Amino acid sequence: MTKLLSFSKISFKEALSYKFEVFLWMVAVPVGLAVYYFLWKSIYSYTGQEVIRGFTLSELLSYFVLIEIVAYIVWSNADQRLARKVYTGDLVVPLVRPVKIYFNYLFHRFGRLLFFIPINTTIFAFIGIYFFDMKAASLAHIGLFVLSIFLSIMLVYSFVFLLGISAFWLKDFTGLHLIKQGIIWLVGGGLAPLVFFPKLAQQILALLPFQYMLYAPAQIFLGNFTMTEIYQVLAIQVIWTVLLCVFIHFAWKKAMLKFSGVGA
Repeated sequence: MTKLLSFSKISFKEALSYKFEVFLWMVAVPVGLAVYYFLWKSIYSYTGQEVIRGFTLSELLSYFVLIEIVAYIVWSNADQRLARKVYTGDLVVPLVRPVKIYFNYLFHRFGRLLFFIPINTTIFAFIGIYFFDMKAASLAHIGLFVLSIFLSIMLVYSFVFLLGISAFWLKDFTGLHLIKQGIIWLVGGGLAPLVFFPKLAQQILALLPFQYMLYAPAQIFLGNFTMTEIYQVLAIQVIWTVLLCVFIHFAWKKAMLKFSGVGA
């Protein structure tokens, strides 16, 4: 555990040098939310409805604020980092370390979150609370939301890491990386709440891991799930994470048989 925490400390110190990145986020946050505001305000005005699929305009904008918060916290670029190491041959270095690369990258992510979360989530939260009256359903929902966020971090990270292993067989990982981003954002509830999707699509997506990455934690915070549904969400997040870790175990063994250590 001491070795793992050292990766987080190193990552935190690295993040301290990214002051310009923090500034860019401070600018990008209001701009992105402004796009959502004007887009959905025009939709509500055009339809003449105050409630669409159970959301008022204020509640929907609160949802998008939460999606941005969740997405920032759980997002991972472990696939890109792993692919880069594979193509350059630099994977040899982390392989000889006493800590498995899966945990190496995971705790590196935790270290960056310790620096960026207090800054960026505060900005998002201020906008949501001040402009859109965003609030949690209850204190219990806040606690369950935090637990779901942690499980989402593990779920997204495991999924992304598994995709990164495909770099051992692919000549260029860029295309798969872009497809991954689009899929998670679309069917994870980034473009619109999944209740806006057709019923059949919702039933299919309930069996896949994507809605449990972004959509489910946001809905838990807003109180749009019953307690029974929340416990089901948490259980499914755990199950999918374990399944992905099993896939990673076998895929990594296959990848090590192929890896030459000289790059692509």
